[in-house]
Formats: sequence, structure tokens, C-alpha cells
Amino acid sequence: GQTGHSDRLVRSAAAGALMTITTADEGKQAIISFDEIKKRNSVSLLAELLNEKDDILTTNTLKCIANIAVHPKAREILKNKTKFIDRLTTLCICDNAAIGKNARIVKKAIFLCPKEAL
Repeated sequence: GQTGHSDRLVRSAAAGALMTITTADEGKQAIISFDEIKKRNSVSLLAELLNEKDDILTTNTLKCIANIAVHPKAREILKNKTKFIDRLTTLCICDNAAIGKNARIVKKAIFLCPKEAL
């Protein structure tokens, strides 16, 4: 219904904002740092957002993940998330060109471990 739509818009916008934040080093640091209260970090949350069936949200989320994947700790977390890697692999070959491109960038970032920031 209508609520689902606005909810998706909010999530897409939030992922878009995160994308901007995570281009800065402090932003990357904040996402990677562990939330003692919830016992998880935002990297896991971002990984889970990829399960949403929304192209804008998926594209923004992939861009965020690409931003934080330059950080070794983030790569470590993401590499070990089998569900996330499976989803990423699926996205690499999806019909949406933007999603496919960004998914491939993320996969490269996670597995090729660039020495310098992309």
C-alpha cells in the first residue's frame, strides 16, 4: 500500500545520504565502528538492505558499500557474509545496468583489496 511506498522512499533517501557520508573517512569509520548496544555495526545493516526489491535503494546501497569496502575491516565483515555475497553475485548479472555495474564494483572492491582508495 501507500505506507510501503513512502517507507521505501525514506530508506532510499537514507542510503543516498549514507553514500555521501561514507565518502569521508570519518563516515567510513562511523559505519564500521561496532554498536555496543545493538551488538552489530552498520556494515551488516547495509548488507541487509540489498535484499530490498527497490532499484534506487539497491543502487544507493551498493554505492555506500563500495565506499566503505576500501576499509579493511569492512571488507573482512562483508567477505564472510555468505548471503550477502550470493546476493551481490546475483546483482552483478541483473537486468538493471546501474545495479549490475555497481555490484561488480563492490565485488571487486571486496575481493581485490585495492591498496589505495578507489
